[in-house]
Formats: sequence, C-alpha cells, structure tokens
Amino acid sequence: MNTSVAGRVGNMTLSAANCLNPVVEAVINAIHAIQFTARPEGEVWVEVYRDVTQKTLDGDETGCPVDSFSVRDNGVGFDEDNYRSFDTSDSTFKRALGGKGVGRFLWLKAFDLVAIESNFQSATGPKCRRFRFSLPDGITDHELESSADVTNCTIVRLRGFHRQFAERCPRGIATIARRILEHCLEYFLAEGCPRVFIFERDNTPILLNDLLHAVILDKQETALQVKGHDLQVPHLLVVPAAESKHRMNYCAHGCIVRTEAIGNKLPDLVSRIADDKGRPGVYAGYVSGELLDQVVSSDRASFGLTQESQEETLFPDDITWPNLAEAAIQHAGGYLKPHTDPIKKNKRARIEQYIYAYAPQYRYLSRDGATELDRIPPDTTDDKLPIELFKIHQTRVLQARQEAAKVLSPGHDIPNEEEFRSIYDRLLPLVNETSKAELAQYIVQRRAFLALLQKALSRQADGRCAREVYVHKIIFPMRVTSDEINYEDHNLWIIDERLAYHYYLASDRPAHSLEPLSGVESTKRCDLVVFNTPSAFVSDQVPYGSVVIIEFKRPLREDYSPSEDPIAQVYEYVRLIRDGKALNKDGRPLSIQDSTPFYCYVIADLTQALRRFAENAGLIRAPDGLGYYGWNSSDSVRAYVEVVSFDKMLNDAQKRNRMLFEKLELPS
Repeated sequence: MNTSVAGRVGNMTLSAANCLNPVVEAVINAIHAIQFTARPEGEVWVEVYRDVTQKTLDGDETGCPVDSFSVRDNGVGFDEDNYRSFDTSDSTFKRALGGKGVGRFLWLKAFDLVAIESNFQSATGPKCRRFRFSLPDGITDHELESSADVTNCTIVRLRGFHRQFAERCPRGIATIARRILEHCLEYFLAEGCPRVFIFERDNTPILLNDLLHAVILDKQETALQVKGHDLQVPHLLVVPAAESKHRMNYCAHGCIVRTEAIGNKLPDLVSRIADDKGRPGVYAGYVSGELLDQVVSSDRASFGLTQESQEETLFPDDITWPNLAEAAIQHAGGYLKPHTDPIKKNKRARIEQYIYAYAPQYRYLSRDGATELDRIPPDTTDDKLPIELFKIHQTRVLQARQEAAKVLSPGHDIPNEEEFRSIYDRLLPLVNETSKAELAQYIVQRRAFLALLQKALSRQADGRCAREVYVHKIIFPMRVTSDEINYEDHNLWIIDERLAYHYYLASDRPAHSLEPLSGVESTKRCDLVVFNTPSAFVSDQVPYGSVVIIEFKRPLREDYSPSEDPIAQVYEYVRLIRDGKALNKDGRPLSIQDSTPFYCYVIADLTQALRRFAENAGLIRAPDGLGYYGWNSSDSVRAYVEVVSFDKMLNDAQKRNRMLFEKLELPS
C-alpha cells in the first residue's frame, strides 16, 4: 500500500499556539534514541537559529524571529531498523515507548524542509546516513556510506519555519527552553533522563534538567482513579512565567496533549500562591495513564473521549471528558487545600461581616452554611459583593418557586402523609428563608432611604439645607404619575403607610394633564396629589373616596412672601379640584362630591414665618409642638389641613419601622 506524504500531513492538525510541538517531537525522538542504547551519558542538544535579516541597527539578533532548529543526540542513530520505521507511515516500531509512527509528519506541518544526518554503528562498521524529508515526496536524496567516526551522532535540522508558526514562537531562548521542558515534563521527571541543552550560536547553553529543579517549588506524586481507570497526577508548584496560569495538563506517552486553565474552577485559588518559603508560584498538574495513552489521536492533538456529560451520553458506564476533568480538578483541589483553606476562611469571614453590616437580608445564606458562598471569588470587591449575593439569592428564590409550583400543580398527587411531611419539611424552610430575605431587603431599603432623608435635611457645607426638590424625589419621583412607575419606586410610607394604596397619584404635574382632572384648564402644580377610590366600588363612575394634597417646602426656609403662604396654596389646590369639570378616562363627567374628604399636608420646617401662617389660618398647635392642624369649613374648601415638620415626619417614620430595624439588628 502506497502512502501519500502530502495527504498524511494535510490530515494532521497543528494550531499556531502549539508551534513548538514539532521541535518537541524531535526532542522526544532523540530521548527515545538514547533510551535504546541505555547509555548513562546520553545528551540532546537543541540549537535555535534566527532570521537575522530583521536584526536591529546595532547588530542585536536576540529579538529576531526564530527561523530554524536543529536537534542533535548521541543515541542509536538511523540504523536499518530505525530508517525502515521512519520510512513506514504509522510504524509500530516504537509503540512500547508511546510512538504513534506519525510524529515526523508534524515537522512538515510547520517547516519547509527536514535534513537528517546520522552516524551509527552497523554489523560491518560505522556508517553515515543522510537524507532529506519534505513535501510532496517525503524522503529524497538518500545517501548511505561508511564513516570513519565511531561516535554515534544524529542531527535533525528543521528549516524554514512557516510564517504563521514563527510569528507565535517565543523569541527568548529561556522561554523556548521552558516551553519544551513543560511540554515533555514527564520525561524529565523520570529517572535516567538524558541531559538536554538548548542554545544559540556562542551563547551559554541552558540545561533543561537544571531548569527543572529551578522551576519546581514543590512536587507531590498522587494516584487518581476515575471509573475504574488508574491515572497518575504529579502536582507541581512552579515558578510562574510571565503568562503562567494555574493549569491542568493531560498527557499521553509523556507529552502534553491538552491544557486547561483551572483558576476559575477552584474559586479560592488566587493567581499566585506561595510555597513554604514564601516564594510565589502557580499550580501545574499532569494527568497521565494507560487510558489517555489509548485514546490519544495519532497526531497527539486531542483525546477520543466524548465531550457529553454523564446524563447526555448513551453509555453511562463509559468515562467522558467531563468525568475526567472534574475528577482531576477535585484532585488538584485536595493538593491545594493548604493554600486555599486560609483564603476561603478569610473570604467567608469578610462575606459574613458584610452581610451583618450591610445586607442582613442574606443572613440566612450565612446561617445555613450555603455552599454557594464558597463559589464567590476571593478577590470580589465590596461593590461587587452585593451582585454575587443577589445572584445566589435569586437562584434560591427560583428553586423555591419551582418546588412550590411542582407541589401545588393540579396534577401532582401526594399519596400519603409521610410523603406530604417529607415535602413540607423540605419546601417550607426554603420558601420561608427566601421570602424572609425578600422582606429583609425591603426593610434595609427603608432604612437606607430614611438615612438619605436625614442627610438631605441636615445643613450642607455652605450652611444651607438641600432644596425641597431633593426631599420630594426621595419620597416620590418628580413629574410622573403612579401609572408610570413601579410600586417599589416610591417611599410614600415615610409620610403615611396608607398613601401607598392609592388609585391615582401625580407628582408635580400641571392640573390639566391629570387623568381625574381632564376638564380643568389650569397649569398649577401640586407637589403631590392623591386620589383614592372606596374599596366597595369597582367602577370609575363613582366618587373618589378622598383626595390628598401634599406640599413640600425647603428645609429651614424663612423667606416666605405673603403670596407664598403654603397653607393658602393648598387651599387653592382644593378649590381648583372641587370647582373643576373632572372627567374619567372614558370622557364621562366625574364630579367631586361635596362629601368627598380632602386632606392637605404642608411638610416643612416650623420656622417663624411658617408658624405665623399657621396661626393666621386658625390652626391648632399639636401637643408635641412639631406641627399644626385644623379644619377649614368654608364651602369652597372643606378640608382637613396639617402642617408637619420634617423632624416629625422623619421621627414618626423611624418609630413605625424601629421594630423592623431591630429585628434585623440595623441601627435605628
């Protein structure tokens, strides 16, 4: 059977990120060649060549891109057996060493030409073999002759680095050395590994075997079993390179095939961890075993394990990639516990402190030891922590609702009391905790708005207080109606809890634009006007149950003119509404009845000017001295009016909510 070299190379895969894989193949072949001889003085020399046409004006070549490599070893050489294996696609000659018989084709994926020269010993004396390996024909220019050199030496020259790979190849010799070391680390960890050097021109060579000891800060060999398959996992703590991340490497026949970052899969694993001497490092695990050797692809680019989860696969007893990856990460987590446990403990303490001080609605998560808290990254800042807690809480809420919906669905049958009790015991705590958390969050919001209001009522740096518009916005948004906002978007409860249950409310809108006053032409604006419908009626044709008018004034204001009497202003609003030609939303007349009660509130600081207005209006001073009240019985008004100080409004709201705040251990 003939083999198309071009076709075989075309069917192989090599990503630009793995640009050094062909060089690694050459290094591994050299190590195998030395292992065949079993000589203790085996050496591999990797030389790097650069495209010096791109050197700088001062003659510096170290930054030039890599163009070629050569790999020299003193192994068995290209004797007849090894040459025949090289000339046979998918050869089984080195199967015992993990050879797939196709690694050399990877050279032609990244290089234009491979030139090979080998001195070896034969039954008739020393021989030298030379040949070229390239596309499309494979082996060409083969020569075999006697040699006077009795020393074994094989040189594989990889020439003409393809551009897409050369651009991704590291330019620093130390970085190239480390990449090669990491990629075939298992060979270097094995006893009797030959010495491997890398160098360029006359520079001092780097011995990868010494680099191994300089790079590894800690090592622990462990065994892992996944669905009956025995695997080995050396856990390493290594000196980080500039781009190093915590990673799990999956290997076959001593080489890395697949690498996955695991920093985001172990939430308490920070970017750098320290060894027992305080030196920073990153984690690197290497998973290997007969299973991975069997399922690796011929080009060592992937593993033949299904990517489906255990629930999705048709063969539940087979091992899947998620099985393997999850087991390996958990195994790594066990090795990393001495590093992650203190971080986890400190993170948990910080989260619990934050919940206690700022987010008591999530205290149930801390109380029941929610494992979801463990998945919050340790570097989460305080401004991001509420988002993480909210996500966990919402997941719990959704779970509770789904459980409740399932149990309460018409088709769900509970056959006996024991099952009912089981469902009840499981569901009730879940629903209770999430519901209490929702209530706690609302209470915390109330406390926050009262604190905001208190700050708005305090003197600013210039000695003045905030304008009334800020107070207004805290209680209800400006220039909107109740039809345009959500229930949660206002804080009418600060004035009176009952105001939240209104039929229609308008904030700082012209009278003629209001739905209940569509027949009125006035442009006057009430700060807040509230229309209430009696609960006994459901038709828009009935009178309103009551009308509430609220007027805010700037805190500590003294400069009222006679025309700015706020009590007179609310009386004018009452007359406007009583005298208006009110229509409902269908355009039908909707009169304000003589019996419709009006309640007017002027909310302001009781300055001397305001007290004078209240007394002139015949209002009665409240027993606590924090306001005035009275009834205007004139035919055009007929309204109850109350002047409420900001202090009284704030204090009353705090008193009404104090018990709620105390239950959550919030300062009142």
